[in-house]
Amino acid sequence: MRNLNPTHLIWPAVAIVLALTSPAALAVPSTNGPGAAPGNGAALAARPLPTLVPPANDAVTSALFVSGLPFATALNTAEATNAADDPFCSRDDAATVWYAWEAPGTAWVTADTFGSDYDTILSAYSQIDGTLTQVACSDDVGGPHSQLTFLAESGHVYYFMAAGAAGGGNLELALEVVPPLPQLPVRATRHYEITPASGPGGFAWAQGARSGFRFWTLWLDDGAGPRVKVNVSRSDGYSGGFEGDKLVYQEVRGRQSTLRLFDVDSHSRSNPAGVNTPHWEWHPTMSGDHILFGRRNFATRTDRIILRDRAADTALVLDRLPRAGGRRIAESGQVNGNYAVWYRCAPACNVLLRDIAAGTTTRIPNPLGRQQYDPSVASDGTVYFVQSRRGCGTSVRLVRHPLGGPSTVIASLAAGRDSFHTHVEDSGDGSSSLYYERVRCSNGASDIFRVVDP
Repeated sequence: MRNLNPTHLIWPAVAIVLALTSPAALAVPSTNGPGAAPGNGAALAARPLPTLVPPANDAVTSALFVSGLPFATALNTAEATNAADDPFCSRDDAATVWYAWEAPGTAWVTADTFGSDYDTILSAYSQIDGTLTQVACSDDVGGPHSQLTFLAESGHVYYFMAAGAAGGGNLELALEVVPPLPQLPVRATRHYEITPASGPGGFAWAQGARSGFRFWTLWLDDGAGPRVKVNVSRSDGYSGGFEGDKLVYQEVRGRQSTLRLFDVDSHSRSNPAGVNTPHWEWHPTMSGDHILFGRRNFATRTDRIILRDRAADTALVLDRLPRAGGRRIAESGQVNGNYAVWYRCAPACNVLLRDIAAGTTTRIPNPLGRQQYDPSVASDGTVYFVQSRRGCGTSVRLVRHPLGGPSTVIASLAAGRDSFHTHVEDSGDGSSSLYYERVRCSNGASDIFRVVDP
């Protein structure tokens, strides 16, 4: 976060002066001689030395204002400087130049330095109440160039800092508005549709009538025939995830919640070994030998996130959160290959990623201090999650965070809509499909949508 109040910033003028080591260096050999006009050497010695001048937009306080998009420019930044309090994006951020743009409406914006002849670093910042907050940072996208995309909010001023990893060069910068990833309806009917899961065995979801229903019915559509009811009668069923021809799901009967397996081919049900207890087991997903789920102990008011290895017959507690004293919750997300994700609110909500092979857990960065929740994960470790301000349906975004970052907003929900469950399915073409609930905060009506992330 940067303070733009000029009374708090000193931007030193920088002049580059050629250093000469001795008075003799100033002497110019006389050219006086037979037939030469007198004084030629003295005239040469009196010529002023050139002064190297930084670009006009060398400092954030003199940023070049962009009146509209699309915008493209070329600029030589060889003499650009960097201030001691320039914000940090990556490496040394040398030879910085600045551009500013005010968003006339909420829109997706992309910026890139393709065509530049030096190693560039590009970052974007929003200005609120005189301060800068980083919204995106890019370094080396498929080479020495940079590209970033973010959701610009109407009326906000955004600053773009183009820098060099080792000095300046010939910069080519382009800014343009791009459409967001489309939100595609998957189950949008007169019923309530929640907890989507998709995999090799088909697509599963829970459904309830919008009025007068008593139980959530878990349905499976395997694409080969009529949909199949998964949970037993007089129970609530909530889908979890697929592994091969098995669907793991949550079944609630009265005050007992258990995890169960459904065979897609035989339509038989079974209980996974070493999982169910007298406590509340919930929100399961499955990948390979691993089952990720939550366990709530109402007596001790404690949430646990558990990773069960069925082959090794072991259970690892990834997180434990006492729920006493305010709005506190830990909820499992998804396990996919070598990665597992979940979130915890204590009371601020943050997403955590587990590298199963390495045995390490990291928290997904949250520089804006927003609520980050309901994560899912692709097999390459890319995490998807919901981000919002406090309050249902307030500035709700779907966010992608690849291994190493940075986070990028890929879709924005309309005001008054939220999401409380996501699920990622990997595709053979390298893309990922993110399934999510789209919930209307005013009455709880929910449908299932997806975005395809190429």
